[in-house]
Amino acid sequence: MKNIKQLKAHCEKVYNNKIKEAKKQQFRLDSRGVRVAMTPAGLKTELKAIEKRKAAALARIDAAARDSIKDLTIKIEWHKSRNWGNNPAAQVEIRTTGGEYITLQGKASGCGYDKESAAIAAALSGCAVYDNFIFNNYRKAINGHPFYYSDRDPLPFLEVSGCGVGVLEKWAKMAGYKWHEEHGKKWDFYSITK
Repeated sequence: MKNIKQLKAHCEKVYNNKIKEAKKQQFRLDSRGVRVAMTPAGLKTELKAIEKRKAAALARIDAAARDSIKDLTIKIEWHKSRNWGNNPAAQVEIRTTGGEYITLQGKASGCGYDKESAAIAAALSGCAVYDNFIFNNYRKAINGHPFYYSDRDPLPFLEVSGCGVGVLEKWAKMAGYKWHEEHGKKWDFYSITK
């Protein structure tokens, strides 16, 4: 991954700033979400939580750097629900450049948002090669909805859930992948190929 050193340095900087800010705070939120005075024990707990999030973010960068997407297919099946109309179930299959084959699944229900993209996002959430797909191409993107990355964000983030599959299509094309899609009455199919 070409941006790994910059990404790690930025992540370290963000969390180091969070540690400095925590040390200056007079109040904090306890485990119940109640605002309480910052005590030495509370500060220790707060710093421990920040260090834990920092370690997780750095581990996520390392995992993403190992492999990248060769091709990705998304199969959506629509199922009827009495309460919510048609609900999507997404099955994502990824082949990596390292020869690994990954299968992921996600679902969505409810109303008032784009359920198809939410099911896809649920399937891709936490996948290291998908993180590589974002982290390796974030410098080409323009900051702003649905892409977030600033001096306060430890890692680049692409919001796909509820935003529409077009967001993923634009990102894939920007990253140099070919996009293909097919649609049926009760199914949709998308593929991304390097």
